[in-house]
Amino acid sequence: MELDEMKSTWKKMDQLLQTQNTLLKKSEIERQLGTVQRGLRPLYWGQVCQMLFGIVLVIMAVSYWTENREIWYRLVSGVIVHAYAVVTIILAGITVFKISKIDYSSPVTTIQKQLLQLRSFYLINGMLTGLTWWVIWIPVMLVIFGLLGQDLYVNAP
Repeated sequence: MELDEMKSTWKKMDQLLQTQNTLLKKSEIERQLGTVQRGLRPLYWGQVCQMLFGIVLVIMAVSYWTENREIWYRLVSGVIVHAYAVVTIILAGITVFKISKIDYSSPVTTIQKQLLQLRSFYLINGMLTGLTWWVIWIPVMLVIFGLLGQDLYVNAP
């Protein structure tokens, strides 16, 4: 084997090694992004359930307050539940939209920024829908019992 043949063989092996390293890096990045996608799936489905919960609340609230416009506390509780349900649906929809807009082919720093924005918005979503539940459950109970034919405000003020 001559020196030129050895150099060309060495160059080919170096190119093959670089190609292999590039492929390994790409597969590692794809594996990590797959982990991120799998990690976001429960959040996605949780937000879909939150939207369904909001839709059920809207249907209940609208049917309650439209039938009870003459009694002020029924109207107020129905409108409060209706407004809460609409906010719940909107916030869950925005969260699902932010999850679906994550571009996994972009650079890692961009994905991290998108995930940070998603996390920040999800915290706001949780605070607005979760913390207000400490008070909202009362009008929700008025609506539920009202739809069942009981006036909870009169029976258990």
